[in-house]
Amino acid sequence: IGAEYVLAVLGMFAYERPSDAALVIAAGVSDAWLDAGVVVEGLATWWGPLSYSMRRDGTHALRIDTASGLAMPPGGVVIQAPLCARPLVRVEVDGEPLEAFSADGARLRRWPLSVVLHF
Repeated sequence: IGAEYVLAVLGMFAYERPSDAALVIAAGVSDAWLDAGVVVEGLATWWGPLSYSMRRDGTHALRIDTASGLAMPPGGVVIQAPLCARPLVRVEVDGEPLEAFSADGARLRRWPLSVVLHF
């Protein structure tokens, strides 16, 4: 039971999704945590250590900064908008608009990078 609890907690920050060989990050991050920010450092994944930080960037955006060390999963990295967030209206990757995204997340095909999610 203890190991299942630890896996559930870690899954809030990142989990491997075998159905499309993607790494999903931030799916369980609470909106309330973003005022102080969230930092993940060296979390073990199938594709190497994952490191990122996520914090509020004004009232209608979140900034995610990533660090090297992760090999790109075949299905990419999916950033899931934090719980209770409003629908995404724009996503920027390294200052450039990302054309394809959904209301609740974006699939990334390169790493490391800086992402801004606009709500």
